[in-house]
Amino acid sequence: MKSVTVAAVILDNTTRTFDKVYNYLVPEDMYMYLETGMRILVPFGRADTKKVAYFLNFVPYTEKLKNIKMKYIAEILDDEAVLSKNMFILAKQIRDQYFCTYGQVLSAMVPLGLKVSVEKLILQEDGTLTLFNTYLHSLEGGIKELNRLLKEDRIKIVEQGVRNIKKKFEKAARLKITSEQVANLIYGDVIKNERHLRVLDLLSTYEDITVNDFSCYENISRNVLSTLVKKGYIELFDKPVKPDIVSEEIDEIQPSDKIPTAEQAYVTDTISSSIEKGIYDKYLIHGVTGSGKTEVYLNLAEKVVNKGKDVIVLVPEIALTPMMVRRFTQRFGNNIEVMHSRLSMKERYNAWMKIKRGEVKIALGTRSCIFAPFNNLGLIAIDEEHDSSYISDRTPRYHTDFVADKRAQMEKAVLVLGSATPKITTYKAFEKSGKVLTMTNRASGKLPEVTLVDMREDAINGKLSVFSATLLNEIKKNLDNKEQTILFLNRRGYSSIQLCTSCKAVVKCQHCDVTLTYHKGKNNLICHYCGHMQKKSSICPECNEATMMEYGTGTEKCEEQLHELFPEATIIRMDQDTTGMKNSHKEILERFEKEKIDILIGTQMIAKGHDYPLVTLAGILNADALGCGAFYESNENAYQLITQSSGRAGRADLEGRAIIQAYNVDSPLITSAIRQDYKSFYLSELKVRKVLSLPPYTNMAFLIFSSSERHLSEEYADIAYRLLSKTSMTVYAPSKAGIAKLHDKIRTRVIVKHKDTKEFMENITKAYLFMIKKLPGKVTMSIDVFKDEFDVL
Repeated sequence: MKSVTVAAVILDNTTRTFDKVYNYLVPEDMYMYLETGMRILVPFGRADTKKVAYFLNFVPYTEKLKNIKMKYIAEILDDEAVLSKNMFILAKQIRDQYFCTYGQVLSAMVPLGLKVSVEKLILQEDGTLTLFNTYLHSLEGGIKELNRLLKEDRIKIVEQGVRNIKKKFEKAARLKITSEQVANLIYGDVIKNERHLRVLDLLSTYEDITVNDFSCYENISRNVLSTLVKKGYIELFDKPVKPDIVSEEIDEIQPSDKIPTAEQAYVTDTISSSIEKGIYDKYLIHGVTGSGKTEVYLNLAEKVVNKGKDVIVLVPEIALTPMMVRRFTQRFGNNIEVMHSRLSMKERYNAWMKIKRGEVKIALGTRSCIFAPFNNLGLIAIDEEHDSSYISDRTPRYHTDFVADKRAQMEKAVLVLGSATPKITTYKAFEKSGKVLTMTNRASGKLPEVTLVDMREDAINGKLSVFSATLLNEIKKNLDNKEQTILFLNRRGYSSIQLCTSCKAVVKCQHCDVTLTYHKGKNNLICHYCGHMQKKSSICPECNEATMMEYGTGTEKCEEQLHELFPEATIIRMDQDTTGMKNSHKEILERFEKEKIDILIGTQMIAKGHDYPLVTLAGILNADALGCGAFYESNENAYQLITQSSGRAGRADLEGRAIIQAYNVDSPLITSAIRQDYKSFYLSELKVRKVLSLPPYTNMAFLIFSSSERHLSEEYADIAYRLLSKTSMTVYAPSKAGIAKLHDKIRTRVIVKHKDTKEFMENITKAYLFMIKKLPGKVTMSIDVFKDEFDVL
């Protein structure tokens, strides 16, 4: 009797309803070529539509399977496995933890250039293959002629997997109209769609932008671009792909000549003991700003590489990668590869393939680098582990520390997290396990002298400038001494509120429940959530009086004022508006490092990990605003930003100063941050969270229901509320989400709390699976989980 071979597969792209393991028969000639992690084509559904799937493993042909009608695998798409067995185990853990599909997780793991799509092709009698749409358009008789040829068996429709990576060209967009015409479209209110407005605005600034860049950096789909093409506003063209940028060859690797401090040596030796044993372990390095955590990462990486194993190093911001890359390149030469979201599709593909082929031992990058395809991982280091950018803001909405911990467990690797201001939940978990390693002193120099400026006196005297006299005097000293200054204000734009002094109306976004921010450079009011733009007006949209006034100061206004106050100084602003395109972060920071910039002002991207010897002054312009968020972590985030920002000064031989401007100068949060007294802040915050039953003393989830129709959003939130109320968990009645309207969707949330992690996840999962089957197309649901990512300790 002929043997039957059965394969377990998962679909690459499907809804949660169909997101499960399927069984397919394996053709005899495919058996010897299949291995876990290969992509295949399978017929799916009643119409046998070809779908891309991943082969997991062979399964026994049991009596149960004999009674099931199974289909055969149609085609193997890869010559070798794309993902390892461990990565599929990790994918399932992420899927179950963050309520998404296998396909959504695999999409985060595999670079866009390696993705496979199924395309319809026409197979002609001579064996020629032509794209279906291209062939159809070439026929004078159109669809009728096509059907005739099919009926006569002169052609066949076939489906084939096609990779995204291209050889010579990539699609790009450019304007077909003049800049004046673009301005008329935007300000004449001709175009209402905010994404259309954003495309036109960008293309009026840049000569052309690739379709891939629109998708990666602006989340603008090809459909949006196609609509603008049909309207005649833009055109798509084939842009030659630039040759790969070859990283600079390092003539000689520079061994470290730094003598480690006693604290660095102790931390390195402690973690090295786990590396030498080749066991899974994890540590939290709690070191003050400038204590030399990066040097510890370098020393640990060296030990791991010398053992023949691989290393992943994560940083929170793209802006931090050039500095970290330079440090690692000096130590390891070209034995590293960089991965982050600003790489082109081809660059990301090439980096991923170099790692997979074992051509490098170290991968360095932002959040998604955690999926670097190493097969012999020895170390994962997460720098600035507290940073919110380690939480994915799109599906799958994973927390990087959870993913890193699970991956380290599977690979028997060591996980190291580092921060001067660890997350409260992280610190408590590692404190409980005795795995906190403390570094209380700077590696060189000492912590900056901090001055707290009471801004109330200026306000009482009618001086409403964002710059105090104390700060201005210190900036002047730095300019005189040829030293550099960093100024931090976590609010971009020119002014944040447009208020009518007659009727008190505030100008809000048409599509989101947020105020519009004025950007003077563009002379636009812009929504920082959906990108909607409209022309600034002195006429109130509510009462039609010419009484609109601007309030609130952003980085753009600060930059303008600084130029007026210090016309001789070189001043650069660093925020999302000035770093929107590729390499812009790197160019600004390279200029700053080469001492071609006197004053760098920016948002939180300048507060993280930067290390420049000539920066001797750090100014925090509005410390009070940092703790004003409604979320339970707002105090924690404020403490982190104040501590991190002030820590940018005095990191070498020159002494540093930090000026913190505030109105609420007696705030325990601010006083703790000034002293860099993390333990005091930590214990104070724990008391509050215990009383309010917040993480780490409980698990918490936000179930958010979104719909363009308010009643549907509220109706399905209420169904979830009633369902979850039947459990032993604490469930709060449906209420408006923090931002009640976003992208024209009304958002209603249900908050759930429960101490028992296992029971909590089981109940949330049951509710999720029940709701996705019940939700109509007009309603979407997302779940954000806040729990101890290290609850296994």
